[in-house]
Amino acid sequence: MLSKYQFCIMLLLPGLLWAAGERFTLNPVSPRSIRVGQESRLSLCHQGQPTVEVVYPGKASPVAKYAAEEVALRLSQAFNCDIKPVTVASGSVPAIILGDQELAAKHGLDLNALDRDGYYIKTFPNYCLIIGRDDPNGRPGKRTGYYERATLFGTYEFLERFLGVRYYFPGEIGTVVPEYQNFALPDIDLTDRPDNQYRSIYTVQLGKGKYLYPGLEPADISRESNLQLRQNTRRIPNCHGINGLQLPQRFAKEHPEYFALRANGTREDGTGGVRSDSVYGHVCFSAPGLKNEIYLDAEALLLGKSHKDRGLPRSWANHHEAPFFNLMPNDAMARCQCDGCRPYFQSKDPQQTSDFIWSWYCDIAKRLKDNNIPGYVTTMAYDVYRPIPTLDLPDNIIVMLAQSGPWREFGPNKDKDDALVAAWKNKLGAKLYLWTYPTKIGSMLPGIPNVAPRATASYFKRQAPHIFGAFYEAETDVWLFRHLNYYVFSKLMWDNDTDVDALLQEYCRLMYGPAEQEMLEFFDSLEKHWIQDVLTNFYDTPEGPKTALPSLHEVWTKIFSPAECARLTALLDQAEQKTAAVPKAAARVKFMRTELWQHVEDGFAHYQKTISDISAWKTVMPETKTEIIPDGKLDEADWQDAPWIGLIPRVVNTVKEDEPAEVHTRIKMLHDQQFFYFAFICEEPNTEAMAEVQRQFDEIELWKDNVVEIFLAANHQSRIVYQFMIGSSGCRTDLRKSPGHLGKEWNSGFEAGITKEPGKQWIAEIRIPRQSMPELQGQQMVANFSRSRVLTDDSKFNVPYYVWTQFVKQDAESCGVVHFQEPLPKSEIKNGDFAAPVTGKRFLGAWAANTAIQQDRGIYRTRNASVRLSGDARSIVQRVPQLQPGKQYKLSFYVRLDGVEITDKDNSGFFIRFDMGNGKPQYPIRPALRGTIPWLRQEANISIPDDFGAKSVPYIEFKCPNSTGTAWLDQVELVPIEAK
Repeated sequence: MLSKYQFCIMLLLPGLLWAAGERFTLNPVSPRSIRVGQESRLSLCHQGQPTVEVVYPGKASPVAKYAAEEVALRLSQAFNCDIKPVTVASGSVPAIILGDQELAAKHGLDLNALDRDGYYIKTFPNYCLIIGRDDPNGRPGKRTGYYERATLFGTYEFLERFLGVRYYFPGEIGTVVPEYQNFALPDIDLTDRPDNQYRSIYTVQLGKGKYLYPGLEPADISRESNLQLRQNTRRIPNCHGINGLQLPQRFAKEHPEYFALRANGTREDGTGGVRSDSVYGHVCFSAPGLKNEIYLDAEALLLGKSHKDRGLPRSWANHHEAPFFNLMPNDAMARCQCDGCRPYFQSKDPQQTSDFIWSWYCDIAKRLKDNNIPGYVTTMAYDVYRPIPTLDLPDNIIVMLAQSGPWREFGPNKDKDDALVAAWKNKLGAKLYLWTYPTKIGSMLPGIPNVAPRATASYFKRQAPHIFGAFYEAETDVWLFRHLNYYVFSKLMWDNDTDVDALLQEYCRLMYGPAEQEMLEFFDSLEKHWIQDVLTNFYDTPEGPKTALPSLHEVWTKIFSPAECARLTALLDQAEQKTAAVPKAAARVKFMRTELWQHVEDGFAHYQKTISDISAWKTVMPETKTEIIPDGKLDEADWQDAPWIGLIPRVVNTVKEDEPAEVHTRIKMLHDQQFFYFAFICEEPNTEAMAEVQRQFDEIELWKDNVVEIFLAANHQSRIVYQFMIGSSGCRTDLRKSPGHLGKEWNSGFEAGITKEPGKQWIAEIRIPRQSMPELQGQQMVANFSRSRVLTDDSKFNVPYYVWTQFVKQDAESCGVVHFQEPLPKSEIKNGDFAAPVTGKRFLGAWAANTAIQQDRGIYRTRNASVRLSGDARSIVQRVPQLQPGKQYKLSFYVRLDGVEITDKDNSGFFIRFDMGNGKPQYPIRPALRGTIPWLRQEANISIPDDFGAKSVPYIEFKCPNSTGTAWLDQVELVPIEAK
């Protein structure tokens, strides 16, 4: 009999496992045994007719029922029929039976002998049984989560291994189901389980735009992907568990000494922080009373007691779950400045700092062990406690190591990172698990695919001997960019020996058929560009070569250059031609063009528009002949006449584009041959609460305080950016930033003076020596400005950050243009920034309205004001008789719409009427704009006719008649187009 079988057997015996020093029970213990016969035994389809039934017992779990429905669906697709699951086998045809525990027991299949997520697939004379342990409360049709669903995992294995189904991503396009006229199962005796018990993918959308693809609801894409990729079903808490202990609510009043001491003498007790997670507080590692309280929390949880027994106002379940108690501190861990902690945090020896934190962990873990408390203490090796400690670690500590992961595959620290994983395993005497960062958070280049399945495979195959799993943090801007990464990661986490080259070749063959090679080259090219061209962008720094993201200019002119984009587009064209006669393959090629590649093309178009918008974002820095003293008083005459710019809310995190400004900031600039001068006039009704820590010069942590910042560079392509931070405290920091290098050692010699008008405003006056920035030559430079509003009195406000131009990164490409002399030509539109006051309800400078002008000082684009067209005030007009007949002008403006929809007439929506005074008006923007549109810069060329003004006074009118909703208008300019 054995000669009829092909064998693929791996056996891990518990005795051998423990003899090797592995102590963590979630490592593989049960055997992986795969025996598949060579002869066909159970016929499921004959000459196009199904000969099978799908059965789940009536008392089976919802998981088994869901698994049966999945088998029935895929068999129906494969055999071109309609199979419905039943609860009792008829016995007249072969059956696929899901989750029948009584049948499993009858055949001696011990479910408790399996590792978590393990399953049996075994054939008998007239049926095939698929079964594993399932949580009776699990509902895979509604949610995923931490519950056992091994029968479903066995189902996916059965369908993939024997029917040839592939789950590349949820939905019809991403699921491959071969079709059969005849199909039979061989003899099967299969026992399997994952090599890694921790298999977790985390992904959410970054930025705006289209994230998911059509065909499924967003929740279903997430749910089905989690199920089909067989992500882990057991939670092992590891991230910032201290936050779940609600320490500020429990101890802030009576035991302030439990919380990290700030340099200003206050405590990190959940108040006065600058981050959203500051409300959880930061601990003092030298407070013995706190250590005892946390020990008692751990003891209570591990012994099965309620959070209420320890006085916690809310459940601790989001951060702790028996048998795991998570000790990891809050993110951006505060360095306590008390006498007991300060020497360790100020130490120049990172080993001393790490040992200090780990001794705290060990004290709690050892006490639990000494008291025979079952379970584990978990934490990450992260931040200053990432280095391996020199002290002995008790064996009830489980460590998750923070690693860059696949993004470092071609980086200079690859070998060093690998060695750290191995060294941590050696230190622990057992496997660890990883938190990796194949995310776009630190590498956000919108529209650039972060395809990296081969790098993912290469990295995790090397780590396999040392880990029991990994967390794959994978935020991105387009879900499909990562579908191959997710697929490969999941396959490797289940089976470390997966042949990824064969896996990817098979993907292209099964998905795209005749276009297999074109699509393989397409995806390999995308990966090469991301991993080698984007992420392995080397620059020389004083510390040696480092990597930094390329500029958008480099991305779109060198990496995804027009020629390269044309080559990749040609591959898709060839793929479409080759699959023309294969409908399913053709549909998949078209899908990838529209749902993946189109984002790249849109990214290039967005880049081109961004270049145009940024170049139009400009101001003037006039020359001064007066000596400017940076004392914060602004009492020199030239300041009074200097033009000014405003700041807008920065769209980041919880701040959306429709968030109105709560305070205004004006910035003025002057220059002479020796210095650049800047003045920030910052409205602030709560001046007494401004966060002001007295810091040393050049202290980076100044960004956490109430500050303004200046960013200067030579041009938009410059890789050197000068950054200046000035706190309302008077503290200062300057940096000369270049790729991979912060430039803290640079010193500009800049000065700053601060004045405050209580309850109204504060002013920063800055003088920067020009000779310290030799790159800033010529008649202009690029610049950005920001304000970080930080208050310490728990004041409620929505907008903490303000900027001149919106930026994703603090780089030169995001800067506006600063001219050292007035640029020509000037706009023919007066008061186009709408900053002038409204008079008589109907007038704003040169603008007029029939009913009223609604000036909006909360939502605007440039100088702290816009005009709002809503209600009865739906138009605004300015006369322009001075324009020259026969000339051309460029009209530009910013517009924003919220719920502008048609009513009962055709001429509704936002549009422009340019009355030429000759009876023949022009409408530069057609069709009218409708709907909800974020701030959008519009341009149009206007030709002035020879009979301009012959019948009436010409005017330009912005209007939004016969419409619902609101339109905002800002920064209207009309400049002559000079003949070439």
